[in-house]
Amino acid sequence: TVFALYGDDVRILAFEPSADGVFLVLSAIAFFLFLTEIALLSWCKANYIYTPDFAEIKDLVTIIRWKMRESTFSWLGEIWKAMQCTSFYFWLDLISTLSMVIEARFQAMHFF
Repeated sequence: TVFALYGDDVRILAFEPSADGVFLVLSAIAFFLFLTEIALLSWCKANYIYTPDFAEIKDLVTIIRWKMRESTFSWLGEIWKAMQCTSFYFWLDLISTLSMVIEARFQAMHFF
């Protein structure tokens, strides 16, 4: 994590441009380690990734539940909650991991 946050800044401040290839390889290794972490958390941690509650969705979209709703927004909120299939932390991990691709692409452009 420390390398992912500060590695590019350290590369620019403390190393010659000839070291860019090494940092590109280290960034690729960190990227694949983060992807592995997401995969392992998806497999091992409860409620990191889960399937939507299709029975609840089916119950929510009936005419009876529509007539019993307090407001349309609360009803839509219930549907949204039943449709969720990932946690906040999954999206946080995924977006932060994918942001490394942008940095690596710029490094690769200068290296090749």
